[in-house]
Amino acid sequence: MTPSSKGRLAALTSGVLMATSACGGTQPTEQGTNAHFALTNARAVVDPGDSYPVNLIFLAEATDPIWDSVTGVGLPGGQQVSESQLSVERSDAHLDGLRLGNIRFELPPEDDAAEFAEVELFLDGVAAPQVVAVGDWAVMWSQLPSDVSPTGDFALSVPRCGAIEGAFRNESSSSLEVVEVAVETPGVSVTPATLPSGVVPPGATVEVDAEVDCDMELADFYVLSPAVTLARPDGSSVAAHLDPIAVGLTSIEEDTLRRIATRDS
Repeated sequence: MTPSSKGRLAALTSGVLMATSACGGTQPTEQGTNAHFALTNARAVVDPGDSYPVNLIFLAEATDPIWDSVTGVGLPGGQQVSESQLSVERSDAHLDGLRLGNIRFELPPEDDAAEFAEVELFLDGVAAPQVVAVGDWAVMWSQLPSDVSPTGDFALSVPRCGAIEGAFRNESSSSLEVVEVAVETPGVSVTPATLPSGVVPPGATVEVDAEVDCDMELADFYVLSPAVTLARPDGSSVAAHLDPIAVGLTSIEEDTLRRIATRDS
C-alpha cells in the first residue's frame, strides 16, 4: 500500500457514515441487542505492518443498547477488541424507525489471515456475549512482489460494482505480460474489459481495466483486492494486488437498508 493510499484509506474508513462516535459502556442493560447487521463479503490483501479497518454496519432502534453499551467484540481464535479499541458510530440515515450505525475497529497485522463470518458482541450488563452474523471476512497480510508495484491514484471506495481500474509499473529487469485479472471475494465475478496486449518492458506502466459484478442477494457490501497475474520470460508468474476497494459503504442506498432491516436480528 502506498503512503498516499494509506492516508486516503484512513480518511475513508474514519468517515464511512459521516457519523459521530460514541464509545460503549455507559448504559447497563440486561438484554441483548436487536440490531440488524449487514453482511459484508471481504477479501482484503494488506501490506505487512499495516492495520486494517473493519466496519460492521447495522440498523437499530434509538433505544437499542448497541448504541451505548458495547464493551467489546470477540473474533475467532480468541482475539478480543476492547472498548477502547472500537467506536460505535451513528449516521443520520434511518429507515422505518431504525437508524444506521457502524461498529468500527482496526485489525492489527498478523502472520496468518484473519477470517470470520460471525463476531461476539459484549454488552454492559449482559453476562454472555451475543453472536451475530456479519458476512464472510478474510484479511490477509502479504508483501507485494518486487517485480511490480501499483502506481497512480485509484478509487478506494465505489458506490456499486462495475468498472475498476489499476496500474502497475514493471520494476524488474525483464519484460512482463499480463495474463489474468481475478477477484477472490465470494459473490463477485470479474470480466477484464481489455487485457493489455504484448509485453511490458522494464520501467513501463501497464493499465488494467475490468468489470466486476456483485451478487447483492448474497451480501450487502463487498471489499475487493483485485489481483493481476503477470508472466515472466522464463514461464513463471507473479501476482500483484491492488489496495482493497470497498463497494457500497459510502453511498448506502434505500434498497440496501431495506434488505438489512428485514434480516433477522
